Amino acid sequence: MSQRIFPITMPKWGIEMQQGTITQWHAEPGQALAKGDTLLDVETEKIVNSVEAPVAGTLRRILAEVGATESVGVLIAVFAAADVADAEVDAFIAGFKPADTSFEPDGGEAVTTPAPAPAPATTETSDGASKVSPIA
Repeated sequence: MSQRIFPITMPKWGIEMQQGTITQWHAEPGQALAKGDTLLDVETEKIVNSVEAPVAGTLRRILAEVGATESVGVLIAVFAAADVADAEVDAFIAGFKPADTSFEPDGGEAVTTPAPAPAPATTETSDGASKVSPIA
């Protein structure tokens, strides 16, 4: 494990996904897992999918029980090296800030200036008259 404490958050499997429901945990706190081991199953409006352990380590905390519906990005479990103190894990959980996975504006108003419309293409005919064609 490259970092000593690793967050497990509710994954996002599509643009429309806002939350998921935990249907089963395949591991228990204190259990050591290899990277790629099945950790839990999450149900969305469209699918039930398994979440694999993203790192090798020990599952130290489960923060969302079976049946819990959590928003994407919410901390649902914590992996940590076996020698990490419980107090360090607790401090990590207390200070965890989930990533913003929404498409909502951040509150600031965007100022946009519309681009000017392109001029129509013109060509001159042999008699000097201009032919105008719309831009497709």
